[in-house]
Amino acid sequence: ARHLLARGEGEAAKTAMAAAADNDAAHWSRKASKHAEREELAEAASAFERALELLRMDDAPRGDLRSAEKSAREARSRVGSRLTERLRGLRGCSAETVDSIVGEVARLGDEATVLQAWRGLLRREVKARSAAAWVNGCIELQESRHIERALCLELAVAGYEAVLEVYTREAYPEQWAATQMNLATAYRNRIR
Repeated sequence: ARHLLARGEGEAAKTAMAAAADNDAAHWSRKASKHAEREELAEAASAFERALELLRMDDAPRGDLRSAEKSAREARSRVGSRLTERLRGLRGCSAETVDSIVGEVARLGDEATVLQAWRGLLRREVKARSAAAWVNGCIELQESRHIERALCLELAVAGYEAVLEVYTREAYPEQWAATQMNLATAYRNRIR
């Protein structure tokens, strides 16, 4: 395409660049499909996003764009579902489980995505009768020595904050005080 532009053949260069972008988009779509087959969801979503980006740059036909957008949306949805499923496992879990879950969760999304999914899950699922199990999961997160230590602490802080909406000072004074202490410890560890 550069050679064609240098020779003043602008239309031929545009056609060559469009063909290259189509080829790249097809490559990324195939790569995304292979990742999806192997349940490598985050990689599949990234590859679908790259294919979609290339198709948008190329002014691809609407049908190709819709198909790519649908594939990218489905891949993101699968990543979100897996993320929520794995985060749900943190309720009342053991130290070994925390390491396994946090490792997978860290591969599924960046910290902001993980925290958003976690907070949404907590809003839906933390109730008075399950709050103690969520606190236990948060304690395990807080004490974890996983390589993603910062993420563990952020998850613990968000978990304690959600539990404190159930364990109010008036309704559950002892649980509220204990959870406040755990939250303070998590904040202290986060600062270190």
